[in-house]
Amino acid sequence: MLVGSSKLLMDLGCGTDNWKQVLTLSSNILSKLIKADTVDNTDYTEFGGVWLDVSDNKINFISTNRVRLLWISRETEVNDFKAIIPVDVLPEIRKLILKYEKLLKSYDFNTIIINKDNYVGFIVGNDLVITDTIASKFPNYKSVVIHNIPNISSIVINTSMLRIAMQTVLAKSKKDFLVTFNINDDGIHITGQNTVDVSYADGLNFKSVELKLNGNYVLDFLNKIDTDIVIFYYIEQGRPVEFKAVSNVEYFYVITSSK
Repeated sequence: MLVGSSKLLMDLGCGTDNWKQVLTLSSNILSKLIKADTVDNTDYTEFGGVWLDVSDNKINFISTNRVRLLWISRETEVNDFKAIIPVDVLPEIRKLILKYEKLLKSYDFNTIIINKDNYVGFIVGNDLVITDTIASKFPNYKSVVIHNIPNISSIVINTSMLRIAMQTVLAKSKKDFLVTFNINDDGIHITGQNTVDVSYADGLNFKSVELKLNGNYVLDFLNKIDTDIVIFYYIEQGRPVEFKAVSNVEYFYVITSSK
């Protein structure tokens, strides 16, 4: 990976001549898309990075370790670009976005994604990040989400309320601490180090269920989104669950539940 001013990298022979422009994105959108590095770096042993998929008129950033999957998506007019990029590239892009937010006093300026052979570049202001791509096969992430399953059960929850509840029930717990979600007509009874009751709005095909989820995984997702509500999809204990949130990007987050 190379990070520096566009001029410096061109002087080193890494100029953008003959590079293909994949698409232009606002910095606000890109900063949300690159939050897809939610899975710990040490968990990337199988796929090595984050899947960048531009297809079906959407740009998608996806991370997974087969235990949880985060997919962040945004509509675009561009198609046909796919690459696995190293996870350590995303913090470098984030630093550059923050740098130019301060310099330009703006949270909305253009960034550009470029491609040449097995390399991907991100142009932010006058700076450029270039990285080689990872030669690996990424799993079919679209088959993992469950919100399109016929007759799937769902409820609508206030994001802030759920975030506070998770912080309360976790209370200095270990990384793999399991939290019980008891969903019934009275609300959601969330039990961990403490017990908190959370209300919800009716979704579709409601049914009562008790689920055991990794509480820190749930909180990790809630800390990344900026929406007022989150939709929670579930089937039964031992099956995957999904959190979905929509702002100017779409978030899909799938984790396994324990039996």
